[in-house]
Amino acid sequence: MQIAIVDDLAVERKLAKQLIGQYFYQHRNLSSPALNLQEFASGEEFWQNFTPNTFSLIFLDIYMGGLNGILLAKKIRNLDKNCQIIFFTSSQEHLLDGYDVQACGYLLKPLNLNLGRLYKTLDYCWEKLALDKRSLAVTSEKTPLMVAFRELIYLEYNNSRSINLHLTTQVLPVSDSYAYFANNLLTDRRFIECYHKLILNLDYVANLQETDFLLKTGARIPISRRKKLSVKQAYIEYFLTK
Repeated sequence: MQIAIVDDLAVERKLAKQLIGQYFYQHRNLSSPALNLQEFASGEEFWQNFTPNTFSLIFLDIYMGGLNGILLAKKIRNLDKNCQIIFFTSSQEHLLDGYDVQACGYLLKPLNLNLGRLYKTLDYCWEKLALDKRSLAVTSEKTPLMVAFRELIYLEYNNSRSINLHLTTQVLPVSDSYAYFANNLLTDRRFIECYHKLILNLDYVANLQETDFLLKTGARIPISRRKKLSVKQAYIEYFLTK
């Protein structure tokens, strides 16, 4: 696992490296070389060495001279949608900016006085990284393929008795049974059956409305009247855990 720590204060980088390494050794049984913690003394230094899809976690100090943590996070997000970004700072002033880049944590310094929050954030990131690795074997036009759960927006069973997977890049017709998908997808808390033989990934919901979901893609997904209460409750619970 590759982890970056970006802070212009050497003492803060050293402390973060120690505490993060301690968490992964004690709670996840990970240490060098499986765990690679890299330090960067500025946003510019990190950006010069950045390659998309290299780092699983990136810790950013917000108040750095030059390229600060917020601006750096936006540049990272333009190229890498999957890495987990965690801010650490001495102020909560920029808390809302973290939502713009889908940050999974906002930690106050000094980290050694906020150890419980650090560990809880790392627990959440670990779970999210595990979910992002999940995938499912499918068959499309007699060709076996692997579909990542995170790339599946929704699945629908259409009138021709076939199934279409609406992915982030394409609509993929598959010949696998609906039961196969239900048995696998519905064990993942991101997915719910909101309508008859229609399974939705809640990560792509922009807004919950009275009779449907508005997705980030602009599509609308209906909510079954029979399932209305349970579906809305499931969405609210999922949203709150995020």
